[in-house]
Amino acid sequence: METLVDFQELETEENCDSPADRCPVVWALQVIGGKWKPAILWEIRRGLTRFGKLQRALPDCSRKMLTQQLRELERDGIIWRKVYAQVPPRVEYGFTAHGETLNALLDQIAAWGEFHRKSLGSSTETNRESLQSASHRRAKTRPHGNG
Repeated sequence: METLVDFQELETEENCDSPADRCPVVWALQVIGGKWKPAILWEIRRGLTRFGKLQRALPDCSRKMLTQQLRELERDGIIWRKVYAQVPPRVEYGFTAHGETLNALLDQIAAWGEFHRKSLGSSTETNRESLQSASHRRAKTRPHGNG
């Protein structure tokens, strides 16, 4: 995979509020992270560019949420949006030149995800239940309150 950044020359702002504010992984995940953005990006990468096709590929994502996530990706310069003046309306999405730089990263994440899923040796549903159970246990052990 081509390296986009020389990590030893990476500048971080010294006046950031927290260590997470200085973390480039956090910066990236603020743009492409979340429940739906990775799947949306993957579907666009696979060539699904029309809104209706994206909606059918992600049936658990509501129309409102899909629209919101696409708008955020467009705002962040990752995808472009083209509306055709026709009835019914036709809207297409694709990667901007900046968004195209994510392709190698998406391929690497996909490969790691497949490796990780196989290394667990059980069904996706079992893994999801295990992760939800672990998350629930962690939430129960966290102290409540602001301090």
